Amino acid sequence: MSRYTHLPARGVRLFVALYPNDEGTARVVKGINDERLFPVTLPHDGPTTKADALNALWRAMRAEERQSGERITGIVLHDAEDVTHPAEIPLFAHMAPRKAMVQLPVVPLRDAVSRWVSGHYIDEFAEQHGKTLVVREALGLPLPSAGVATFFRRAELSRIADARGGGPFAEHALTEDYDLGLAMSRLGGGALVRLPEVKGQRVVATREHFPATLEAALRQKTRWLTGIVFQGWQGLGWRTTAGAPAWRRLAELWFLARDRSPLLNALFISAGYLAALVAGVCAIAAMTVPDAAALPPLIEAGSSLALLLWITVGLLVWRLVVRAWFTGRLYGILEAVLSVPRSIVANVIAVLAARRAFMRYAAAMLGGAPLAWDKTAHKYPAPERER
Repeated sequence: MSRYTHLPARGVRLFVALYPNDEGTARVVKGINDERLFPVTLPHDGPTTKADALNALWRAMRAEERQSGERITGIVLHDAEDVTHPAEIPLFAHMAPRKAMVQLPVVPLRDAVSRWVSGHYIDEFAEQHGKTLVVREALGLPLPSAGVATFFRRAELSRIADARGGGPFAEHALTEDYDLGLAMSRLGGGALVRLPEVKGQRVVATREHFPATLEAALRQKTRWLTGIVFQGWQGLGWRTTAGAPAWRRLAELWFLARDRSPLLNALFISAGYLAALVAGVCAIAAMTVPDAAALPPLIEAGSSLALLLWITVGLLVWRLVVRAWFTGRLYGILEAVLSVPRSIVANVIAVLAARRAFMRYAAAMLGGAPLAWDKTAHKYPAPERER
């Protein structure tokens, strides 16, 4: 709770979900003397899914509205490990009349003991919240929610909850935030707000640590891919915003395909690394084995394939430069340089997570068992990092 002391003294309620069998968390939360805090004990033991807990909070919020007679403007999603910004609530209050969904940037904290695994999240979020969502918003397309630092307006949430016959969060979804963000944006517009504290200073955002080990990162990425790629395709399909211009609906389809491309990307990445390995072995053989030097080259100089390869290399260099620029803008030149070799780490994690996600989803479909929620264990920032 120490990282929430900057919240306004009035006008804010903090709802926290608790499982009956999680006595340690319940003891800590219920020991906090703060009238803004509303502990909500779920009617069943956990763990379940995040959406299940959020829907319990939704019902508790509506009960509080009936008891107090005050209608809440909207809700803000956060995890316990998030380091929030003092300007967040005033910013959301300012945007509430304008947009149904507002996303603030998520800025991963650097982990000195995990510059590669945890560090690859730095590069991905810097680009995602510095470029990709900016482009989506500029085109007027629905925005996905990051699950934290997200504001949802009460009116549209009620419409979705009524349509779903209960809570607004899809309890079967492993990425309920992605699902709800798109739905809210289609109903009342979405916005990514990148607001600097002071010109030239750090952006108003939520900061948190991301998984520092390969296994933890794989578990998190597997859940993300399963929810967005497979459940998103199955549940959301390829629907676009009704009544939108044709060009915008095409752009929306493009980004839906882009969201669901990691499985295909994993195949291309694997093929690319395999081709690079074969080319390397052939090059070494040509230099060390006399007879191998007489063999024809893998790619003829001046051929169409050679031209295509050079174009691909140029696009790869451009891609790495763009990512390094967005990383460097937030974290400085050292992290910008590290983002280039870190792309290999990111690719390896992407391939392994895609394989796990495919196997997990296939097993669920063939076996008929529901997909289980796989919670990510997070590191809590030290107090000095909260400022």
